[in-house]
Amino acid sequence: MPAERRYGGIDWFRMAAAFLIIAIHTSPLDSVNAEADFFFTRVLARIAVPFFFMTTGFFVLSDRKKSHQFLKKTGLLYAAATVLYLPIHIYAGNWEGEPALFALLKDILFDGTFYHLWYLPAVLIGVLIFGPLVRKFGIEGIFPAAIALYLIGLLGDSYYGLGQSIPFFQELYQGIFWFSDYTRNGLFFAPVFLLLGAAVALFERKPSPRLDFIGLVVSFGLMTAEAFWLRSLKWPRHDSMYIMLVPCMYFLFRLLLIPKIGAPKSFRSMSLLIYLLHPAAILMVRFFAKLVNLESVCIDNGIVYFLMVTLLTLVLSYGLLWIGESWKSRPKSKTKPRKNTERTWAEVNLSHLAHNVRECRKRLPSQCRLMAVVKADAYGHGGVVCARHLRKQGVTAFAVATLEEGIRLRRCGIKGEILILGYTSPERAAKLQQYQFLQTVVDYEHAVELDKTGFALNVHIKIDTGMHRLGEDGQNFSRICNMFSMKHLQIKGIYTHLCWSNSKEQKAVEFTQLQIQRFYQLLDRLQRAGIKLPDIHMQSSYGMLHYPKLQCDYARIGIALYGALPLSERDVFLPVLEWKSRIVLVREIAAGESLGYDCGFTAPKPMRIGIVSAGYADGVPRSLSFGRGQVLIQGQRASILGAVCMDQMAVDLTHLPSAVRGSVVTLVGRDGEQEISAAECAQRSGSIANELLSRLGSRVKRFPIS
Repeated sequence: MPAERRYGGIDWFRMAAAFLIIAIHTSPLDSVNAEADFFFTRVLARIAVPFFFMTTGFFVLSDRKKSHQFLKKTGLLYAAATVLYLPIHIYAGNWEGEPALFALLKDILFDGTFYHLWYLPAVLIGVLIFGPLVRKFGIEGIFPAAIALYLIGLLGDSYYGLGQSIPFFQELYQGIFWFSDYTRNGLFFAPVFLLLGAAVALFERKPSPRLDFIGLVVSFGLMTAEAFWLRSLKWPRHDSMYIMLVPCMYFLFRLLLIPKIGAPKSFRSMSLLIYLLHPAAILMVRFFAKLVNLESVCIDNGIVYFLMVTLLTLVLSYGLLWIGESWKSRPKSKTKPRKNTERTWAEVNLSHLAHNVRECRKRLPSQCRLMAVVKADAYGHGGVVCARHLRKQGVTAFAVATLEEGIRLRRCGIKGEILILGYTSPERAAKLQQYQFLQTVVDYEHAVELDKTGFALNVHIKIDTGMHRLGEDGQNFSRICNMFSMKHLQIKGIYTHLCWSNSKEQKAVEFTQLQIQRFYQLLDRLQRAGIKLPDIHMQSSYGMLHYPKLQCDYARIGIALYGALPLSERDVFLPVLEWKSRIVLVREIAAGESLGYDCGFTAPKPMRIGIVSAGYADGVPRSLSFGRGQVLIQGQRASILGAVCMDQMAVDLTHLPSAVRGSVVTLVGRDGEQEISAAECAQRSGSIANELLSRLGSRVKRFPIS
């Protein structure tokens, strides 16, 4: 079975944590030594559930799409587990003394519908509440609140005796325990460990084996002392929450990231099944022991009891896993794929688009949101298709160039913020309001005109800090202040554009730093004038790459999302689009024969040529004529011969004897070991990738692929 080497330490510990949870519910050492069992089940095993919270925080919490998928999957799992265990819960009489409906709601939301299921509503509540807060305010902004909730939980758990000595807390916990039997739930217990896991993921400080090991040993030792001290005071109402559990889990989790070992992917499913099924195994073992009158051996002997439950749980888990794998691998009815008969087409790789979103987010501060630039039909990639997939990745802010581009997105169901970067006539203000767009105010006069329309409009003010294109001059402070007081304009944002951030040359860096300085100075003046700043943004793709730490609310990312950066800048970004065509005719010409309009190419030798069904009406730059451009056929480069025509062009097949009618031609993309990137193709034509991709013709059909 394939192994995941990057997080093998975490996956191995999943299994260990699952067995520790079995130990909590079977007390294996209780028949040997009560003190040893307390240490094993109430100290050591207490790291299991926080570990699972941290794992969720590490992999899920800061990613909107993953959070939604996790909530859906875990919610369905919780529903299935409830169906499985609820009859036993009712039979055991656990709701006696409470109204049935109230008891059911309390268990579903907080306590779990069976004693071990409390973790599922806890993690659901934690992700549901704190996931959006992390994405909006950042971990630093909400971590103090999570710590405060944990401390409140402590006083209702291991420090309950202390809490009861304070009158205010007596009343507080009477209210808490009315709707939840414990503070070990999604409000008080889960948040701090979810955020701790997310912090380890987002603030990628390299683990230090020696220091982290010392931290783990010291914090675990102090937690052990804390647990036994609290036990001696008889303070705990429950014993899930300790002060030193928080640093202990932080150091443990960081250590688990160090090993570069493999772990079977089945461990992830197995650990979950063990957690879900071990109470059923407990019931089965107890029933069997009572049936054969061996309770003194199977139950009273804690070690035997633990081993029997563990073995049976493994059998049940492996059985369900096998059934699931068999179901997945069952023969499926095959549908014949639709044959691609297009003369020229583009393949839009949505998996690469999602990858690039993640890479962009890694480079930006946690509070900085991605504003996906989808103007010019998403740089030729298909605006609606890309925007829909970006929404699935948690992107909720988009930028377009024109009102028409924004309307098309809205009519195709794209929700979220849509900023129009270009000028929109005040005569079309009704459309701006109808479709709830954010409109760029291109200068003071434009603001006045929009305000006079009487429509309540949400706008972003563009500031000219040196590009001298759109934007109000940043030196015109009074005019900018006046925009904030206009009756019908709600100022939702203010931004500038770094026009030379694509270069690392000294002159470019100095000019960019001057733009940044001018923009921040303006913002400072606005604040001193008592104006509350709206959302700010200035970075585009190259600004993100070269100035990633700028403190902004948005980063307007375009070409980097589509992976069409120059090779020197591409880094880990993957190209989203591949452009292809076909050979429609193969012929041979003799030495001295000419080819194309104006007989512009003359064969220096006998040649084999192919006619490709793509031309400048499809977006092939005419400047690639006469050998300046190349294409890929069967993993090899072939030069363009003669002039690029409106609908076709000729390529050299002399070195490709097996190329025939119907052979695929790659104009932009990879074929075997060879690649012609959009940046290379554009450079050969004397342009840039942005222009090349944006000019792909409407005859080039886009095919989304995963």
